[in-house]
Amino acid sequence: MEFLDFIKKYKILGLETAFILDLAINALILSLGQDIITPKIGLFIPGFEDIKDIKLFNVFGIGNFIVVIISFIIIVLIIFLIVKFASRIGIE
Repeated sequence: MEFLDFIKKYKILGLETAFILDLAINALILSLGQDIITPKIGLFIPGFEDIKDIKLFNVFGIGNFIVVIISFIIIVLIIFLIVKFASRIGIE
C-alpha cells in the first residue's frame, strides 16, 4: 500500500512513461538521420566521409529505419497497455 501511495503522490508512472518515450523517439530520430538523411547528403557531396560501405543498390539503411519504427510502435503499445492497466487500479 505504501508503494502505491508513493507512485500516486509523485506521479512516477507519468515520469517513467515520458522517459521511455523520450528514448524511443531519440532512437527514431537518430535512425532517420543516420540511415536516411546522411546517405542522401553523401551522394551529392564528394568526399563526404560519414557514409559507410556504399554499395550500388544498398545506399540507404531503409531496413534499419523500418525496424526502429516497428520497435517504436511496440514500445508505445506497451506503454499504452501499462497506463490503461494503471488507470484501472487507480494510479494516474
